Amino acid sequence: MNLYGEDYESLNGLKALADRFTVAIGVVHHDRKSEAQDPFDTISGTLGLTAGPDTIMVLKRGKTAADAVLHVRGRDVEEAKHALRWEGHVGTWSLLDPLAAEVSVERLQLIDALRDHAPMKPSELATWTGGNPGAVRKLVREMAADGQVEGNGTEGYYLPTSITGNRGSTGNSGNGVTPHG
Repeated sequence: MNLYGEDYESLNGLKALADRFTVAIGVVHHDRKSEAQDPFDTISGTLGLTAGPDTIMVLKRGKTAADAVLHVRGRDVEEAKHALRWEGHVGTWSLLDPLAAEVSVERLQLIDALRDHAPMKPSELATWTGGNPGAVRKLVREMAADGQVEGNGTEGYYLPTSITGNRGSTGNSGNGVTPHG
């Protein structure tokens, strides 16, 4: 049997069991380290792993970010992206504003840092997030042009009040940031 067939067969028994008892069975698998345009292409293994199951979900999150995006694709579900925040104090994910799902993991990581520590200069953001200083500087400038952050590299960047208000389903914790400027 080829690798595709082996991967497909590895989940076939679980799919049959789930269908027989009309239940959902979740299988957790890892992804590869290299990024891809389509998050589903980061699933480690062959396409056989994604061919059998009815629904596939990929959770993408930066190394230090509390926010993530859950990508969903399946036969009986509409393809979707859901922005999530890890609420460590209760051990669960909270659903965020649907527009946040359109933001890259790297941007979510910077937004998360600014939410709690603004204003921050690009060098501080790079240190906080563990990112490349040049890449962070470029990205935060792009975010300013897109209206996701305000400020500048000299005095620091901060979040517009429209982004800083509600922190998920745990209720409104206030703005958390006082705009400068």
